[in-house]
Amino acid sequence: MPREQFGYGKCHSTIDQVLFFCQNIRDAQNIKPTHHTIAALLDLTKAFDRVWKHKLLIKLHDTLNIPGNTLAWISDILHHRSIRVKFNKTFSDRVERGQGIPQGSVLGPMLFSRYIAGN
Repeated sequence: MPREQFGYGKCHSTIDQVLFFCQNIRDAQNIKPTHHTIAALLDLTKAFDRVWKHKLLIKLHDTLNIPGNTLAWISDILHHRSIRVKFNKTFSDRVERGQGIPQGSVLGPMLFSRYIAGN
């Protein structure tokens, strides 16, 4: 995992990411003082939900040369997913997920970063 990734790391949180960002700005200003700092902040809300699974699998095969068994395992993770909601003690019906990658897993951010990476 890159050192800049703080999610899913042991003893790390979003606060660590903000502190890392601020420290980088301070360090840059100390090396070459300027009166300008530019930051591009991207809102990736719902980004994991919009991943086209077929394209991701093609990228994993073509750019990372992931072999058949491993690719089939990742495909199973991506395709055999459903969700349901629990309210009080009642569960909704299951709904199959058409697109997207799992959130809240260690594999999810790696798959997402591979998906958005160039060829």
